[in-house]
Amino acid sequence: MIGQSRREPGHAALHAAHLIIYNPSVMHIIITMSLLFVSALPVSAQVVILTAENERIQAESYSITKSDNTLTLQFMDKNDQKTNLLCSEIVEILQDKLSPQKTFSPASILCLTNSGDKIFGTILGPTEEEDGVKIDTRAFGEMDIPFEQLKTVRFLANKKYWPKTFPNTTGRNDLLITKSNDHAEGTINLILKDHIDYYSKRLRTDKKLSFSNISLLFFMDPPEDPPAPPKTLFSILHTKDGSALQGHLHTLENGKLHFTTLHGNEIKISTSMMAALYFRNGKVIYLSDIPPSKVDENANFIRPIEGQPLASDLAYPWKKDQSAAGSPLVIKGTEFQKGIGVRAYSSLRYDLEDPFRRFQASVGIDDALPGGDVQFEIWVDDKLAFQTRARAGETAQTIDLDLSGAKQIRLVVDFGHNANVGDFADWGAARLIK
Repeated sequence: MIGQSRREPGHAALHAAHLIIYNPSVMHIIITMSLLFVSALPVSAQVVILTAENERIQAESYSITKSDNTLTLQFMDKNDQKTNLLCSEIVEILQDKLSPQKTFSPASILCLTNSGDKIFGTILGPTEEEDGVKIDTRAFGEMDIPFEQLKTVRFLANKKYWPKTFPNTTGRNDLLITKSNDHAEGTINLILKDHIDYYSKRLRTDKKLSFSNISLLFFMDPPEDPPAPPKTLFSILHTKDGSALQGHLHTLENGKLHFTTLHGNEIKISTSMMAALYFRNGKVIYLSDIPPSKVDENANFIRPIEGQPLASDLAYPWKKDQSAAGSPLVIKGTEFQKGIGVRAYSSLRYDLEDPFRRFQASVGIDDALPGGDVQFEIWVDDKLAFQTRARAGETAQTIDLDLSGAKQIRLVVDFGHNANVGDFADWGAARLIK
């Protein structure tokens, strides 16, 4: 496969360990995953269920079943009391901490798909049809991901060479960015075990580039729009290695979770690989899943907030589901897999088109840097409804605020008594409750 001729979908094929499905009606090849079956293990007592009523329940064991398109959680609490709860009433199920990989080979990557999934793994080579990449993952075993489903591939061993800003789209060309920040446009033909074959648009010839020299890959826009999240209840599965898949949860029983991704791939994994489960389009809306209507940021403590910020003042913009420093959201050792990370001064406004009853969050200084000291404020319809001071080393403070009749909420993190030193602040699990 040379030049720009790649990306012709292959035929359906069945292998001993892999299932490739081709659906002509949607013009894509479904992600291939080896089904990972691990002996059923009892769910540990570490499992915590957080409900829309802000109740934290420690479960000894739990299961999820589906009947008439309704997901129901059944759990046994520490008093051996069995209880049923609709999944639409659940904020999150926290099962275990993340344990991401800490050492990387040149083939270690993070794949971001155009449907919003993120998958950590190691490149094994091309798919059998040579129209995608085969990776080995801790959570899902081997996976074949077609080029049409990929948005970005980040080479983890070269993370320090990643640019601070990424392109939103590359149009009808792929883009390779090297460690020296060279940009090569063209078409990726093959991703092999240690290098990439690609057609260079500028040189008009095929070239090779080793993994050790690549920092990022950006893939051309797909011929058709990727699958959008459904408007009905769906799930977000987080695994221990930091991967996250969106889709439909079918059952969670006997130590195995049955799940279908937005691209239509069915998987079954052991619950021992799970870190957390979240539910969307129920009674809970995470602020990190919706864009703010207005953002004001300025990390310069000396210049008035009304002044125009310099580029250095915006070096750490707000981030969803991670700290402003780009690390996991952690407040005094407690990790939040959903939430918003900011650096003072920060103001995020959200216009509430739907009625909501409550706003809930856990706030504090992120563990990324020492010395932070900030003031959190919540403004509801331009009136101050909540404020508190937070300093580095303090445990997260829980917020449960009435939003009845509110049309707008604004989250502010202002400077405290330490200028802007270490002022990385987190809105952990920030959410709206219907």
